[in-house]
Amino acid sequence: MKTDNEAQEKYLALVSAMDAVQEGLDELDKVVKRMRPVSVNWRTRTTKELQGLRRNAQATLDDLRDTAKRYEADMIAREWRP
Repeated sequence: MKTDNEAQEKYLALVSAMDAVQEGLDELDKVVKRMRPVSVNWRTRTTKELQGLRRNAQATLDDLRDTAKRYEADMIAREWRP
């Protein structure tokens, strides 16, 4: 059985991982803005396509954050017991 501290540590690890992904997405914005593809073909994405993929990734991360917040509220209500 997990202890209260283990549940909190796992939740904090999840939040930390989500923050790291957010930092990566923020850096990706800078890279995409600087990108100037020489030629676009079936192997190379356009800037607009990359921006769309980035928006989709952000939406998925935002959904995960919302789910984690609901989970956190539930765990706090149960005093971090599994």
